Amino acid sequence: MPDSLPESEAPLLVRTDFTHGRAWLAVQDELDVVWDLADDSVTFVDEPEYTGLTAAQLIALVPDGPHPVLLVADEVTFAGEDHPVLVVDLRDQPGRTFRAETAAVNSVIEVLSSADQSFTDYLDHLDDTGVYRARGKHFQAMDTRHINRSDSRARVRGSIRPAYGPQPGHHAQPGAPATRRIPGVPARRADTPPD
Repeated sequence: MPDSLPESEAPLLVRTDFTHGRAWLAVQDELDVVWDLADDSVTFVDEPEYTGLTAAQLIALVPDGPHPVLLVADEVTFAGEDHPVLVVDLRDQPGRTFRAETAAVNSVIEVLSSADQSFTDYLDHLDDTGVYRARGKHFQAMDTRHINRSDSRARVRGSIRPAYGPQPGHHAQPGAPATRRIPGVPARRADTPPD
């Protein structure tokens, strides 16, 4: 088992399943689109050494830091059509979990980081499948926060890649890449296997 997870200024999203390469890329692209130019919203951890680790094992590897949650992309994340990410409580009662669709992840991080709501508040608002889903008010709040943030970046472990998501008022075309590739700055690990 690894000694620790990397330190990061942003919450970590740790990949623990390596059998779904395309689904992993889809999760990252969905977060790029939803987090339209968000400032350092998440650090993607894409290292096979974390394969199969449980939430409890990952919590033991988290370095001290200010983040209220750890995000995990596991086999359930990749099997679901909306890629529900496992959200693990690090602050109130470490180890508690719920799943959040990718469209809701940024809202969850921002609200829990600001202590506007507690982890328990989210547990009280899961749908009948146990997933927290974004509602219209979350998208409105994110739209107002991300206007005029043209220099924002999303972090990928080992490198930083600029996030060029759709501009406010612009809607990405289905199948279009969520970000532009910048020469010399890897947007994804080159060795990520396809499904």
